[in-house]
Amino acid sequence: MKKEFEEEISSFVNKKLGDEIKKILSSNKGSIVIDFNDIDSYSPEVGDYILRQPEEAIEDIKFYVNEATTPYKQFDIEVRLKNLPKTAQLLIREIRSRHISRIIQVTGLIKLAASVKPVADSIDFECGSCGHIIKVEQKERTQKQPTLCPNCGKKGKFKIVGKKLIDTQRILLEEAPEDLEGGAQPEHIDVILNKDLVDPKFERNIIPGNKVMVTGIVSEHPIIYPSGKRSNTSDIFLSASYLEAVEQG
Repeated sequence: MKKEFEEEISSFVNKKLGDEIKKILSSNKGSIVIDFNDIDSYSPEVGDYILRQPEEAIEDIKFYVNEATTPYKQFDIEVRLKNLPKTAQLLIREIRSRHISRIIQVTGLIKLAASVKPVADSIDFECGSCGHIIKVEQKERTQKQPTLCPNCGKKGKFKIVGKKLIDTQRILLEEAPEDLEGGAQPEHIDVILNKDLVDPKFERNIIPGNKVMVTGIVSEHPIIYPSGKRSNTSDIFLSASYLEAVEQG
């Protein structure tokens, strides 16, 4: 956690989000949605931190949001962001490698919506030598395993003894006709939704033909050849923080 922002983030959560957190506790919602303008006007430094290092910044905000639930009951509330500034609003065709790990906002038509599937958010591995349990966060599309035991230092294969699964869904987002110039063909990007964004009550937003606005972190994963080798070329996708329907199809 960035210590320079601890006080400002804690203050924002306690002063501005208290009532919203209480509503979430009473309704068992899975997330709190924060308007970027609210946090940026409260602390421009934190706003800039979100734009520069969104994954770390969101985790820091999430820490204080969930810390605020401790007097009641321990929850795992997700933090989602909407209404990014114009500097972070892009057309799909404008996304480049320099945007990887940055948070952006795009608008487009849902071209395809895949089935909801469970994915491992973290996996517990057991060391065969000392029995130590190693929890490994799964941030990539391919399974990440420990290389050595932090307890005894042994290398080798580790046995999977537990998983934390979350629901995810992939949608294909296509540029809207009004965003195209001349005879340009629409560009596409994969968007990965997870947790409460794929709840049944949210399904009416995830329908092919709907025009949606997505806030997400630009991520990449290497193309894997049939032989199992990784290419030096990567595919870019959006890990969604927030999605809202602009027009129903």
